[in-house]
Amino acid sequence: MDSEEATLLADSAIAVVEAANIGEAGAAAALETALAALAGRIGSLHLHLDLDVHDAGVAPANHFRPPGGLAPDQVGAVIDAALARLPLGSMAVTAYDPAVDPAGVTAAAAIDHVRRAVRARAQGLIGRRTTVTETITL
Repeated sequence: MDSEEATLLADSAIAVVEAANIGEAGAAAALETALAALAGRIGSLHLHLDLDVHDAGVAPANHFRPPGGLAPDQVGAVIDAALARLPLGSMAVTAYDPAVDPAGVTAAAAIDHVRRAVRARAQGLIGRRTTVTETITL
């Protein structure tokens, strides 16, 4: 994030968890405070996944990503931690340019991330009475 973004976020109610914190403490521990605060305020989570959150040296997503970021397994751990705490309400996957990912590493990671989010949502529905319409809208 650039300095202007950092300033805007610091002046907002948005909790910022740095990639370094996730790398050092693990996703669940790094996100615990932010997720606890969210769980008290919302009923479900909109998961907005910019694929350029990945380390461009491992999983390139576009030309705009600064150095650093998370490995695909770390992004997966963030998704798991968030969806263990809050049910998935909706999801968007963005910021991907296939021309920057000729080996398909980021595409494969994105597929894994979507699968894990949908699986968490489906597991949350087990034991609940669902309708075909509810299942289709996942």
